[in-house]
Amino acid sequence: MNEGEFVPEFGRKFIGVESGGTLEIHGENKMSWAQITRTIKKGERDPSIGVTSDVRGWRPGDRIVIASTDYDHLQAEEFTVSHLVSSRQIQLQGTAKNMHYGEIYEGVDMRAEIGLLTRNVLIRGEMQGRCYGTNLCRFYNYDTFGGHIKMLKGFRSVRIEGAELTKMGQQIIGFYPLHFHMCGNVKGSYVRQLSIHHCFSRCVTIHATDELLVKDTVGYDTLGHCYFFEDGGEQKNVLDHNLGLVTRPGALLPSDRDNKMCKGITKNTWNGYVPDINNCNAVTTFWIAHPNNAFINNAAAGSDKVGFWFIFHNKVTGLSAGSLPDLHGNRSPILKFYNNRAHSNPRNGLLIDFGVKAEKASARSPTEYLSVSAGIYAPHVDADFNKPRAPAIIDKFVAFKNREGIWARGGDIFVRNSAFSDNSVGLTLASAGEMPHDPGSHQEMANSIVIGESPNRGTIGGGWHCRGRGADGQDRTTACTNWLLGYQIYDGPTAVIGNTFKNFYPHDNWHVAAVGFFNTNPFQMPALTYFERIRFDSRSRRVLISKHGNDGDKTTFFQDKDGSFTGYRKSAVLRRDNYLGRHPGCVEKSDWNAAICSGKFANLFLYSSARLEMTLIRDDYPNNPLSLKGIAPTYQPIVQLEKTYTMHWDGRAPDKLYIKPGEFNRGDWLRVGICYPSGTTFKITRGLWRQSQYKQTLRRVYNVADVDRSNGDAYFWDEGHRLLFIKVVARFNREGWYYCSVKGCEEITIEAHMRSGERSDCRHRAYGPYRTSPHHVNLQRA
Repeated sequence: MNEGEFVPEFGRKFIGVESGGTLEIHGENKMSWAQITRTIKKGERDPSIGVTSDVRGWRPGDRIVIASTDYDHLQAEEFTVSHLVSSRQIQLQGTAKNMHYGEIYEGVDMRAEIGLLTRNVLIRGEMQGRCYGTNLCRFYNYDTFGGHIKMLKGFRSVRIEGAELTKMGQQIIGFYPLHFHMCGNVKGSYVRQLSIHHCFSRCVTIHATDELLVKDTVGYDTLGHCYFFEDGGEQKNVLDHNLGLVTRPGALLPSDRDNKMCKGITKNTWNGYVPDINNCNAVTTFWIAHPNNAFINNAAAGSDKVGFWFIFHNKVTGLSAGSLPDLHGNRSPILKFYNNRAHSNPRNGLLIDFGVKAEKASARSPTEYLSVSAGIYAPHVDADFNKPRAPAIIDKFVAFKNREGIWARGGDIFVRNSAFSDNSVGLTLASAGEMPHDPGSHQEMANSIVIGESPNRGTIGGGWHCRGRGADGQDRTTACTNWLLGYQIYDGPTAVIGNTFKNFYPHDNWHVAAVGFFNTNPFQMPALTYFERIRFDSRSRRVLISKHGNDGDKTTFFQDKDGSFTGYRKSAVLRRDNYLGRHPGCVEKSDWNAAICSGKFANLFLYSSARLEMTLIRDDYPNNPLSLKGIAPTYQPIVQLEKTYTMHWDGRAPDKLYIKPGEFNRGDWLRVGICYPSGTTFKITRGLWRQSQYKQTLRRVYNVADVDRSNGDAYFWDEGHRLLFIKVVARFNREGWYYCSVKGCEEITIEAHMRSGERSDCRHRAYGPYRTSPHHVNLQRA
């Protein structure tokens, strides 16, 4: 095969721009993509359709692509332009194999994108009829050694517009259809109105390059991440009104690969280690390695996994290593994310989470360099953790027909003025764990619309295999789950304000609700998450709480500030069988598996030196215990304040127990009696976590009444009933979303010296003498 002469930095089959060089390519100025304004039915021949923009530059014989509007991104279809009926009406040649939705429903714009593929300037790689040589023929049965265009640092000018690039890119790192390689600041350069289609590695690669404009470009049917930021140091680039669709797996990086490639490519792992598929399986249309870039008016219209992914390099990687401080990307706010849309992605429309591995494979860490790994997002001013938080704002985002519209972890992240429909889960906003990585951070969802099922029922009888019967009794495609949730509560804390939920109608064996909780969840909930100014249609199920037995499933909770969710002001929603928050005035909602209650609630953080199951019982409901398995081993029950409890263990009590009042305001209190073996002696102190200030040893008193009268500085050991009584009292003020006080995290440390190995379960001893009667509390109607 004659692939041309090899040139250092550029390889073969290329257009290259070196230092001092100029590249000017200027094709005709015409609209690159728009949206259709009516639905194209499956089987429709030669459809005549309206479009949202002026397409007078499109000509008879031009090829166009119409995106899928179903869960299957491969339902995108190509047609030929027959003629223009008017500036916004075109006649196509061809028969539609799939339905393409063309409506705005309840404010959710689900109109299919239509992109122009044909341009009057054509740049095409010369290809062979089959795969050959070392070109990954075990994964591809066609030639993937296309042409490429590569720019190096120091060029005078690069301006490319109005061109068609096809059969470009190679399954070799560094050789992509368009590649700005280590170019530094390129302000004034641009690529716009391009058609990049049927290519073999990415669409546009931005590598150690800043302030590039990528605009009005169509990236269609490519291998690997399409719009790709490489090393995690690229900043202030602007991607405006670009379309990406049919983004398929590639082989270059672990994140590009599908399951087969993930297991089959091990040359860069340690001693042939076969990676977990979670280290791969991440191919994404807009792969964003640093958040300080602008994304405006873009559409991620179908990929093999994800639409937009903000993924974090804990260290800048590759040839750019050391160019920014560690964690710079993790701590930078998003420059701008406005009026983007994502659909037809089998994982997420938008994902803000995870990182890439920044170390080479080793015996200790055998996975490949740049594999998908952990990463925590905590945006602050100037990427400085010591400066104020700077929220990442997702504004006017549209997500439909994804498995999940948004998954975003970290804080602060605010989703505003957005629209969701026909996602298995509309969105999930998650924290960084049971004690937030970024203290005082939270997430918000505001002024958005979430639709469960729309008239966009998908293409029945097409290639997509998952289908079911909707609430309207008609068949429709599904995201291959039996869950349909609008907003999914996880480990927060979150404010959900001014949102509308519609068309979440229970039916058949589907788990349907406007609001639900992360299922089979081992992590517990914060008590600060709240809803306010929420609107529902009359038939939607408002919330559904699972019956699973993990700690997070048992401790589901949120507040309704104004009664717009439950009909009761200043109320709380919790699982029906969680009596830590109950009282006789609670309202049962059996179809929610919930109770609506009132009271003051907070978190109790418990850290144990032993891995045990812990059981907490409120004294006025002794027959309704809550047992938690804990994680590593921590426990985080939500408790009602100004109540009394006992605590028990499924083995001998821990030698050390740390109790932190979380979300307590100054003066908030509860009393707890903790079961220990007979003959135990104690050393008990209180103070601030990891601080020596305010440290105090608790004094011993000899009845529980003295503990109740104390300010938390006393304990009582009831040897006969084997219960150690302490009063947990917050001594300092707390502000905003902080779990802890303004002084730090208050903490009680119990060191127990036990002579016996007795199981520390004292329920039969505690009740009666410590049984109390529940008090009726009236709920306030909204």
